[in-house]
Amino acid sequence: MPTLVDVSGESGERVRVRVRTGRSRRRSRTLVRRRVLIGVAIAVGLVVLWGGWVGVRGWLAKGELEAALPAVPALQKAVVAQDLDAAQAHADSLALHTAEARSLTSDVLWRAAEVLPWIGPNLTVMRELAASADDLAVEVVPPLLDVAADVTPDRFTPVDGRFDMAPLVEARPVLQAAAVAADAALARAESVADLPVIGPLESARTLYLDRATQAAALVGGVAGASELLPAALGVDGPRNILLLFQNNAELRATGGIPGALALIRADGGAISLSTQASTADFRFSDPIMELDRTTTAVYTTKVAKYIQDVNLTPRFDVAASVAATMWQQVFGDPIDMVVAIDPVVLAGVLEATGPITLENGDVIAADTVVDTLLSGVYARFSDSTEQDAYFALVAATVFERLANGAVSPEALIPALTAAADQRRVLVWSTDEYEQARLGDSSLGGRLPIETNNEKEFGLYFNDATGSKMDLYLDASIGVGMMECRADGRPEYVLEVGLTNTLTTDEAAALPRYVTGGGLFGTQPGDIRTNVYAYGSAPSYGFAVTRDGEPTGYFPFLDQERPASAVEVLLAPGESTVLRFHYLGETAKPLPPVALTTPFVYVMETVDIGLECSDALS
Repeated sequence: MPTLVDVSGESGERVRVRVRTGRSRRRSRTLVRRRVLIGVAIAVGLVVLWGGWVGVRGWLAKGELEAALPAVPALQKAVVAQDLDAAQAHADSLALHTAEARSLTSDVLWRAAEVLPWIGPNLTVMRELAASADDLAVEVVPPLLDVAADVTPDRFTPVDGRFDMAPLVEARPVLQAAAVAADAALARAESVADLPVIGPLESARTLYLDRATQAAALVGGVAGASELLPAALGVDGPRNILLLFQNNAELRATGGIPGALALIRADGGAISLSTQASTADFRFSDPIMELDRTTTAVYTTKVAKYIQDVNLTPRFDVAASVAATMWQQVFGDPIDMVVAIDPVVLAGVLEATGPITLENGDVIAADTVVDTLLSGVYARFSDSTEQDAYFALVAATVFERLANGAVSPEALIPALTAAADQRRVLVWSTDEYEQARLGDSSLGGRLPIETNNEKEFGLYFNDATGSKMDLYLDASIGVGMMECRADGRPEYVLEVGLTNTLTTDEAAALPRYVTGGGLFGTQPGDIRTNVYAYGSAPSYGFAVTRDGEPTGYFPFLDQERPASAVEVLLAPGESTVLRFHYLGETAKPLPPVALTTPFVYVMETVDIGLECSDALS
């Protein structure tokens, strides 16, 4: 304790003061340390409580989001089945879980923890994904369910050749608002796509971005249809629609050679088949219009000279504008819109109409029409005029069945949706606003693009045999990506396997019209194909191999996309594998996706499982 000591003051008197001894000073320091330790303990306790609070809420939010996931496919299934009561129940469940997840990740303590190193980005991503999911559940799903209750498939059944577009026109503002909200929700999730997070959250983010992208595309497509479909059917004024029937037995980049054409007139929702034509009706001694430099250099002026070759280019906007100009020059009708379909689309339509009897007594059905149009016609008729007449008869009969309303909308809509996803339905419009909407979609036949969560590539095929041999061409598509470079730039590989499935004897038995008879320099039974690989910008195509060895190719740029062209000749029974190598522009690997020319069969793209030993860069 302190000691009392007498000392002299300034005036000389004696003054008694307290002096701390060593013992008292040690005790004082002990008290200070104790107070500091208590303060540190309290601070540590608060941090632990803070971390525990955030951790528990994060765990609960994760559970809420996981519980919400099953409601999404269930909701879609219920809407397609028109079970709106079930759809509403799933929508309510979805909204309940996403709202709770949003609440759990948006308090002050959670936001404060986001500034911490390492853990902060994980919390930010989780908060934004929860908010994005809740935005979809609250701002997108309810208005779509309201529309679904009014705009049912049976409302689109034509009566006396006229479609009632009023329900879709009335729903347009709601659908457009939902599309804007869906895009905003997607943008919110994409804003945290590059933040570093732990593995499980990275997987969850990738899955959510994929689902949100699909949702935004779906809602945007429906909103776009509410604008484009009524306009196409002449609600705002008469329309001339040119229909191209693409024959996949002779491949072209957008599908197949245009084998037949028809003019459809639409006015106030009513449609009628006006004029039908065959390729024999189009004869031009010179190109009918000037093409851009790349199209001319790569695909030649044939694109603007022969109706059969307008779609050598994968750019449907070019192919359609040339076809429309050719039609107007021959028949005098100005074209407002061009629509391309193939026999697989007709098979989907026949699923909805049921079998149809032609006026000659033939019966066409969903399971027979493809073989009939791509093979049977050529075996039955040797004259091209008779072949074209048969195509015209089938088209006119199917169209009449549709226009008369003898169709199941519940079957037709999914069939057409699947065909559009496979790029079997392509649409081009002379209206600049409509074309801007179409050009950004798969319906417009756009070239590959890069998004925040995937990198698209294109594989396009053109027959060079001059025949209908592509029924016997088997193709397989694979994509892969490697991260092996020191600079972090990914290397992508686009693989295509091609096989001539015929035997020598089978090839010898085919008619001249199918094999080409050597007319264009290809031995009968052989299949000659031009293969075009397109990358999305930004990327760099730098190598092509064939069966594991470097091979010659023609590099070019089309709409800023790096592309490579290779010619393949296959004798009966012969196979080959091409690999196109692309280098990413930045150290940002993205899952590769392939857009392809639609064959007569559906091709699934597979992951080819690459290793660094496969890299060429």
